[in-house]
Formats: sequence, C-alpha cells, structure tokens
Amino acid sequence: MANRTSQRKYIGSLLCLLEGLQSQTTTIELRNEITVHGTIENVDERMNITVTKATYTLLNGRSEHFNELFIQGTQIRYVQIPDGINVMRVINKKVKQFQGTNRPSYSKQKIPSVRKRRHEEDRWWETICRRTKDGRNRK
Repeated sequence: MANRTSQRKYIGSLLCLLEGLQSQTTTIELRNEITVHGTIENVDERMNITVTKATYTLLNGRSEHFNELFIQGTQIRYVQIPDGINVMRVINKKVKQFQGTNRPSYSKQKIPSVRKRRHEEDRWWETICRRTKDGRNRK
C-alpha cells in the first residue's frame, strides 16, 4: 500500500476492521454457502484470509477440520464480528497505525531543519537590515 490511492482505499474500506480481527475466533460465510469457523491468522490487502484451527462446514452439515485454511477474498460473503469487539475502536486503531507507519521518512526530519534554516535566514536579514539602517552593527 505504497501509493495514495491504495491508502485512501484502505482507510475508506472495512479491510482495516478485518485486520483488527487478527487472532480473534470468528465465523466466515463464503459465497457458496459454506461456513468456516476458526481463528483469523492473517489478512492481506486483497482481503484474503488465513484461518487457523478451522472447521469447514458444508451446506449439508458435513464438516472437516484443518490446522490452516486459506480463503480467497473474492469468495467471502460475510465475516461475523465476535461479541465484545468495539468496531469503531478497532477501525480507528488500525487507521492510526496505518497513517503513522506510512508517512514519508523525511516528514519528521526535514521540517525542523527547514524551520531552523528559515529562522537563521531571518536572523541574518535582521542583522543586515540593522547594519544598513544606521551604518553600524547593533546587537
């Protein structure tokens, strides 16, 4: 998520909520009526989800257990939010983390140096103006 368009898409979508659900146990319903119950291990930018300790339940009720299961994001219909999860808190936390880690590296380093340089230039101009005003150096 390096460019600004993908940053806006991330912040404007519920992908940050899914990332906030990592290490939570939940149920995911797929487009073909299959349900997967397990712990969300990983979520990527295409909403692909890796689930651990997964129970894969078919429409007829038959289920199978997997240690790890990969679900393609295009196949997901619903992700149930576990009880006790404050949705807005999770979203705000992930957005703040995202915005804090993806700022350009120069933002914290160059701005103070630019301010310092401008301040030094202002002091220099003040000194020059004083010298030319009365012909001598005043401090």
